Amino acid sequence: SGLLRYDQNNQLVPALAATMPTISDDGLKYTFTLREGLFFPDGTLLDANAVRNSLVRASENGNGQLNNFLRDNNLDGFADGDAIQAVGNNQIVLQLDEAASHFVTFLATPPYFILNPSCAAGTFDPLANCNGIGPYTITAYEPDVLVRMEANPLWPLEKAIMSSVELRFYADTATLRGALLSEQIDIVWHGIANANNEEGRALAADDTLKPWAGASVFKSYLVFEQSQEPWDDVRVRRAAAYALDRDALVEKVFVDGERQPLLGPIPSGIPGNAPAAPAPDLGSAITLLNAAGYSLLNPLEIDLWYLDDGRYTEREGDYAAAIKEQLEETGIFEVTLNSEAWPIYSARMSSCEYPAFLLGWPGTTAQRYIDPMIWLGHFIYNAEVVCSNYESEEMSALMASVLEETDLATRMGLYGQVQALWAAELPTLDLTQERNQAYSSADITALTIDPLGIMRYETLQK
Repeated sequence: SGLLRYDQNNQLVPALAATMPTISDDGLKYTFTLREGLFFPDGTLLDANAVRNSLVRASENGNGQLNNFLRDNNLDGFADGDAIQAVGNNQIVLQLDEAASHFVTFLATPPYFILNPSCAAGTFDPLANCNGIGPYTITAYEPDVLVRMEANPLWPLEKAIMSSVELRFYADTATLRGALLSEQIDIVWHGIANANNEEGRALAADDTLKPWAGASVFKSYLVFEQSQEPWDDVRVRRAAAYALDRDALVEKVFVDGERQPLLGPIPSGIPGNAPAAPAPDLGSAITLLNAAGYSLLNPLEIDLWYLDDGRYTEREGDYAAAIKEQLEETGIFEVTLNSEAWPIYSARMSSCEYPAFLLGWPGTTAQRYIDPMIWLGHFIYNAEVVCSNYESEEMSALMASVLEETDLATRMGLYGQVQALWAAELPTLDLTQERNQAYSSADITALTIDPLGIMRYETLQK
């Protein structure tokens, strides 16, 4: 665990810290007071020096989730030595380079989890089962075979339900699926549970198994190159948005819950999600295209690019064809589909050679942090890299306000305004999303996958 954590309602709450941090008026200084009487599994006391040593270790190992935020006056890419301060036995002070209100959410992610000081002592031991402090304690570790965990009786928050949990690792998906069906294991998780591979589809079709879903961790979206015609005209972008029916896309192309509609840049289940996309409306799409100078007699010819190598799904070609069909229902868009495999696609996309293209973000793995900024910031602050070349003074001002606002409720309200503006200006046109999936035997009665894409072992119940 870290100083903070997300509870079962995805609310940020204190963990190893006794309270939420005190934040200075300029947003640069975060002060934490530690819970008293916490011990690592070997009996070592959790104190301010242990926390500082753990965070310094992560910084010195080059972890960007620390070094990108903590003060770095000498610009060497690493946090300054005094950016992480131990004050007395039970206070930690973190100094930031610049105000970033979403920084607080990073305190609940693995790079900020606090390790026993003995974990960093001497040379690295790949067989070590050195522990931090959490609802479980690691009692055995065999690389590529298993990790065994026992409930930690000294954990001060909600106790783990199961007395022990064992993780087992498999070299291929067929063996993993077989282990579940033969009751050698209770749950399958990463590597097989999404429906875009053969073994995953077999699991989805097996009505003897229980499916479990977490928040979406992947989204599919369209990027328009907005520095050139026709996508420099917001009316054309909005017309495309009105022409596309996300529910129909999902129903026609995807099966077994592989994808769900996405009504904005932040997937559902992520705190701060506030869908703002308008309902499909061909009439509005046609009206906007007419206003932009296009008509049945003067159609708008566009090229749409997509990946054809199965990187996101084996159905990507069908997906692109369905998008083409919906756009052409206006009678004005005339779409030519083009495709490449990732090595060529990524190079040409990065040099902004595609006027409109399909992409996925970021991948069906655990996310770096939960705050909406991870779903927004990349596309606003890296518009030239994304190749949308989107520019908006209003959006820039809104995002600046978000970074300066440390009150959670106010910040979430600002995120709602960002999403409403996103629906109007379309830095991206977000279409579908994919959830993290797990499958279990029938006797698993509770299972939680949080918005970080992490299974919460302490909530498991059998």
